[in-house]
Amino acid sequence: MSAVCSTAISTPSGTANGVQAGGEFVILDLGANRHVTAVRLTSGPFIADYPRRLAIDCAADGTDAWAPCWNGSVAGLLLRSVLDDPATASALIPIDRDGVRRASAAPRRQSTAMNGWSIAEIAVLGR
Repeated sequence: MSAVCSTAISTPSGTANGVQAGGEFVILDLGANRHVTAVRLTSGPFIADYPRRLAIDCAADGTDAWAPCWNGSVAGLLLRSVLDDPATASALIPIDRDGVRRASAAPRRQSTAMNGWSIAEIAVLGR
């Protein structure tokens, strides 16, 4: 897998009030339609600030119609990453979709633990 789009964020991108309230999102524009195999969200040192449930929607070039690409809990994916390499703390989210120009990631559940949502790095993988 190669990175179609990767952004390291020197100041963590996250929720303004420090709590996942729903409605937060990030949109990545890949510049052209691509085959996306996965999205990797890296928490880095902000391990507690992962989305409790996350939805990733995709849109093709020339349309404003968004389609669900993935929806679920990030906890298991993040735990697997931490067990493999504690320094990375990344959730590798499988997508496997052709014709993706834009990808949107958004938490779908308010955090009852009062945690925020922080992203140290985000990468879209594919070709």
